Amino acid sequence: MKTTVLSLTLALLSAGAQATIHHVDNNPNSPAPFSDIQSAVNAASSGDTIYVVGSETSYSNFSVTNKAVHIIGSGYEPSKQFPNPTTISSVSFGHANLGGGLPIATSSGSSIEGCLISGGISLSGFNSSNRVSNIVLKRCKVLSFIGGDMTHSVLITNNQIGNGGVSFNSSFGIIVSNNIIEGTYFASTVSNMLVANNLFISPNSYGLNLSRSTAFDNNIFIGQDFIGTNDIQNCSFNNNIFYCLNNTLPTSTTNTFANNITGVNPGFVNAPGVTSPSLYNFDDTHNYNLASGSPGIGAGTNGANIGIYGGTYAWPEGGA
Repeated sequence: MKTTVLSLTLALLSAGAQATIHHVDNNPNSPAPFSDIQSAVNAASSGDTIYVVGSETSYSNFSVTNKAVHIIGSGYEPSKQFPNPTTISSVSFGHANLGGGLPIATSSGSSIEGCLISGGISLSGFNSSNRVSNIVLKRCKVLSFIGGDMTHSVLITNNQIGNGGVSFNSSFGIIVSNNIIEGTYFASTVSNMLVANNLFISPNSYGLNLSRSTAFDNNIFIGQDFIGTNDIQNCSFNNNIFYCLNNTLPTSTTNTFANNITGVNPGFVNAPGVTSPSLYNFDDTHNYNLASGSPGIGAGTNGANIGIYGGTYAWPEGGA
């Protein structure tokens, strides 16, 4: 499963050809040609990059439907000489029916990085023949959710995701790796998905619900209940740490389990409150590196560490 998923997303990591760069800045007296992101998206050609300057004022929601664009913000908690984050209300990567016998256009090949999304990020293809694909969602703080329908080859990495969690339907080839997820992971009618090296913190709900054909590797689950239902099928659970009030594992015989650690403190460098299975809340001032003696050190796949600092897309220090 994992080999196929990774091969599906190799294109996501390749550098694109040089294209036009557009600048968006809604600060007063800015010389930038655009003050809102949607106008820049409308003016861009497929493959263009749009830089969005940090501001005290949030940018309105925008959608990408018929081209590939790359949105780059200043970060969600920048701490350098320009301290304002790039805040956007919500983002949609979708499709457009151009009519007149023309094929369905999509936003396939797009990406977004370094933004604070006060709402959610949604991805929506037209049908199984016209999916939104090759999307990268990276180093953003999403206060609500990331959700997709009719998608494939999506990389979600190094994000902080709020209590809406992650949800995918009718999709395949999704990688959800090295994120901090404060809500539930939900995946229905999906296949060939990899959920690896994430930190799930779910104090008010459960970490996992209704999932199909997904590999869960090297994750840490902390919170109320590990699962919300037993309707979890054809999934594999390898090298995870479960430290919840209820660590009951999915009972379906179609699931497999190997080398998981249950009911043991993951042993972070500095996360006060994670001293026993409890309703712990995420705190961005805490340090989620594994401390000396942690059971997660070297216990992941191929001897890597379990959690957000291990694996292929290790969480960057100063990741905000």
